[in-house]
Amino acid sequence: FGATRKATPSLTPQNASRWKINKSAKYTKGIPKAMGAATHICTGCGYIYQEDKPFAELPGDYVCPSCSAPAAKFEPLKDGAANAPVSARPVKAYPVGTQLALPAAGEFVELKLAFKADVSPDTRVFRFALQSAEHVLGLPVGQHVLLSFTDKTGATVSRPYTPISSDDDLGFVEFMVKVYDGGAMSTHLDCLLPGDAVTFSSATGNLTYTDRGEFTVFDPVAGSTTVRAGIKHLGMVCGGTGITPMLQVIRQVFKDVGDTTRVDLLFANKTPTDILLKAELDELAAAHKNLTVHYTVDDAAGAAKWDGQSGFVTAEMLSKCLPAVGKNGETQILMCGPPAMMDKAVTPALESLGFGKETYMRF
Repeated sequence: FGATRKATPSLTPQNASRWKINKSAKYTKGIPKAMGAATHICTGCGYIYQEDKPFAELPGDYVCPSCSAPAAKFEPLKDGAANAPVSARPVKAYPVGTQLALPAAGEFVELKLAFKADVSPDTRVFRFALQSAEHVLGLPVGQHVLLSFTDKTGATVSRPYTPISSDDDLGFVEFMVKVYDGGAMSTHLDCLLPGDAVTFSSATGNLTYTDRGEFTVFDPVAGSTTVRAGIKHLGMVCGGTGITPMLQVIRQVFKDVGDTTRVDLLFANKTPTDILLKAELDELAAAHKNLTVHYTVDDAAGAAKWDGQSGFVTAEMLSKCLPAVGKNGETQILMCGPPAMMDKAVTPALESLGFGKETYMRF
């Protein structure tokens, strides 16, 4: 074709780790394209098919020129290339020039509250402004930050939080926090006024979603890092605000057309009114056939209509809502929630179903 490879990493954070389409040369990811309308995209690698003949008329043995996936792996573009699904792998390294809000490891930064909003009687969304409107937080998928303040006795109070915003959002970071009676950090946040500052740590956490179907796991005891790759089916079980890291992973999987990981989520709460982010979860599940969301509550009494599970998480409930043990690590379970729930209910139930330590991970 005589085309040269001109694909370069985007300088905008929301396009980090994807390749731009050069519309004049009609190629993407460095693969020359036929000169025609863009009609289909390969869900395996993000290659966009541009017609020299209608896609339906291609021979039965047609494969993707980029990754050799069969024609069945292609999906039609709804609104043309401009609004096509994107191939957006998790960011491993930010492009040069990206303005990151979070500091280097071991350092801290103060960010000011922009506003807070009520979600329920005891839950708030807190938005903090970053250093400028062009900054991104700079938090890898699956990790969290420590928010800190100094109390009246001079002691430092710190708690880990996973944002509900992402690096696609410029200039701010948002957290959804349940305010507990006697909770040192949550009550402090609840008393903040716009303009008040909170100390943020660098990114931290033992689990990071580093590629399609891949987690990097850090063992703080051994000081070692392992990679669990080739995951095809991901089960998630969480309680209360433990939904926030799960949501980060779910968003990443389903904003990337090349990520074919299937996800089943079981989200436990006390009552139906305690379920956080339900509208977004339901919307995501309706839009993506590879995502199934299940809910369970301790007490559904008083709910006008409840068609979810009821009762504490048990082995029977997990077997009904989550994938079964897979082969070669292809099925993994993510957990996040109150320690008592994870230690006394979820972990024993998983192990009774045959899941070993190498097949489940805990945020």
